[in-house]
Amino acid sequence: MIFSFLIGMLMSIITIDVLNPFSDYIEPIFWITVPQVSISLVLGIVFGIPAAFGSVAGNIIVRCILGEDVVFILIRSAQWLVLCIVSYIMWQKMNGGRNYDEFRLDRVSRVLKFCLAAVVVSVLCIIFNIAASDYLSFSTYPWLYGFGCYFDYGVMTGIILLPIAYRLRRKLGMSEKTEPFIYHTNEKVIFFIVVIGVFLAALAGVFIYYSYILDEAITQDWWFTIIYFQRVALRLFLLITVVFVWMLERRFTRPIDRLISITGKYYDESVDDKIREEMLEDYKLLAADDTDVGKLAAAYVRMTDNLKIYIEDVKRITTEKGRIDAELNLASEIQAQMLPRVFPEHDEFDLYASMTPAKEVGGDFYDFFMIGERYLAVVIADVSGKGVPAAMFMALAKALIKSHAKMYMDVHEVFKAVNRALCEGNDAGLFVTAWLGVLDLNDGKLSYVNAGHNPPLIQKENGEFEYLKMRPGFILAGMENTVYRKHEMYLKPGDRLFLYTDGVTEATNASEELYGEERLQTFLNTNRGLTPYEMIHGLRANIDAFVGEAPQFDDITMLMLDYNKYAKEKRIAEREFAANVGELREVLGFVEAELRMASCSTGLIMQIAMAIEEMFSNVASYAYPGKSGKVKICIDSDGRWVKSGQDNSDAAVIIRMIDRGIPFDPLTYEMTDIQSLMNEKETKGMGILLVKKLMDHITCSRENDENILTMIKIKK
Repeated sequence: MIFSFLIGMLMSIITIDVLNPFSDYIEPIFWITVPQVSISLVLGIVFGIPAAFGSVAGNIIVRCILGEDVVFILIRSAQWLVLCIVSYIMWQKMNGGRNYDEFRLDRVSRVLKFCLAAVVVSVLCIIFNIAASDYLSFSTYPWLYGFGCYFDYGVMTGIILLPIAYRLRRKLGMSEKTEPFIYHTNEKVIFFIVVIGVFLAALAGVFIYYSYILDEAITQDWWFTIIYFQRVALRLFLLITVVFVWMLERRFTRPIDRLISITGKYYDESVDDKIREEMLEDYKLLAADDTDVGKLAAAYVRMTDNLKIYIEDVKRITTEKGRIDAELNLASEIQAQMLPRVFPEHDEFDLYASMTPAKEVGGDFYDFFMIGERYLAVVIADVSGKGVPAAMFMALAKALIKSHAKMYMDVHEVFKAVNRALCEGNDAGLFVTAWLGVLDLNDGKLSYVNAGHNPPLIQKENGEFEYLKMRPGFILAGMENTVYRKHEMYLKPGDRLFLYTDGVTEATNASEELYGEERLQTFLNTNRGLTPYEMIHGLRANIDAFVGEAPQFDDITMLMLDYNKYAKEKRIAEREFAANVGELREVLGFVEAELRMASCSTGLIMQIAMAIEEMFSNVASYAYPGKSGKVKICIDSDGRWVKSGQDNSDAAVIIRMIDRGIPFDPLTYEMTDIQSLMNEKETKGMGILLVKKLMDHITCSRENDENILTMIKIKK
């Protein structure tokens, strides 16, 4: 409001005080330069009633300073006030009511409304001139100077001033609109034509004026001639403006605006499908016109139809991708469970391994397992390719290597048999690089074979890690009759072996620099004092720091074996019992005594005892039908267990129950919960369910004609 008042005051001061002194010099264009109608129209329309009172204040101040007559000052002030207020009221009424905040001439309809307001203001000027002709000095030619000059000059200059004033209003923060101000195409056309018209009218007036001066023929007809030519020029250009903008609006700008409006709302989430269909019908109506806009609308209709098909395809693909992602996540979990996660605790060795796939599922794998009580087998391999095909080939290769190795075959014979099996039906052309070693825990003899895999690193006699020099054999699944060479060496207590896949040495940073064999060897030698668990996790952190934000392109798999260096001062208690329920008291006494010696809590001992009682009863009842037999119970009270999907290991009690009875797997009894068993009045399987609830992990396997039941309980 204050800004509006000050702007009104400033405009009236400029009109009266600044331009009036130059009226003698610019007399032929005075009505164009000092357009009283246009100023009052713009002030009233854009800045409202406060600007009207501001113009009155400016009138009074300037005219008092100039020493003009009091009655003349009051008449002029009243004239400014009435013209501004009437302009404001008319514009608001013609455009829908109060607080209308759109002061633009971007439509023919608004130009005509502006002209109508100019007509009313011009008539009011005439009324003021007639009513106060003695004071305003317009008694001779009131209509000529009134309606003609006021309307023609006022409209044309007002059309120029209105968008400028509206932009000023928005710059001053007086408008609620926040979007950037952009001149409409119609406004640019109107502004351009009107400016040319005003310029030509002024030029004509100046030319005629100075022509008469040179001829010294300044008569009454002098003003008539100037005004006549100026008014003809102004009205001609006003007519041209209205007609041209009407044609432009009808054929171009209005359809374009409609297209913009529909396009902006069509993809709004709040718009329902029915309204979208109605919008599309509007587009089709526009597309029926044989114009450039019609062609644009037709192209949009085609694009919308194609976009609908595309969106449906995207939805279908997204749904399918979600299903595939879920299946891949499940496959990733299954693959992680295929890799051994319970690391053995032996006085003879310490071992740890990890595998991080580049995709949901990977082609790398590691494995370790005991062959009888004397031999430890370790395997690391890398299948060509990535994703599901590589993962499936990996599962097959892993199973074949383990099954053949457990047949007490030499390592080179294992690879020969596995290679022959993998070559059969290998239409996809996949292959495997692999390294297999079998360690004799009694004397440290390591037999190993390499099928095109990266050379391991070995640390002997507390020295430095060095690459194991050997000539690698050919890959697995490459050629059916490939022969592999066995190598042998002896490990001494304290020797360490590090196995890895090429995802370690070929890890690449953003500068496309490889991690490399030298950097790997340096890290191992720098951190020789770390345990296998600490070494592998430290190395992985070092690789991640080297790679940075670069993506992982290959699976990263590592395995570290220490031979008798970190033997723990603990005892694995073993004792054999007759497979008889009558031995249960002795069994529980043995278990409780061993666990108390290991400082286990009473609650932990009770849970383990309940589980052993149930499983021993099962073995005693079913393992040796019709005959007697033995059950060996082994208790490792200082074991370690790594949960599936985690990297850290937990302290745990590991119990193994071994018998040589008939093949028997008590875990085949699957029940959902105890309530379902009670409802069915069925007791078979209830004990197994209880054991699963009590223990953190339980497995059963058949190896060397023995049933091996393993139960793990984390120490909490």
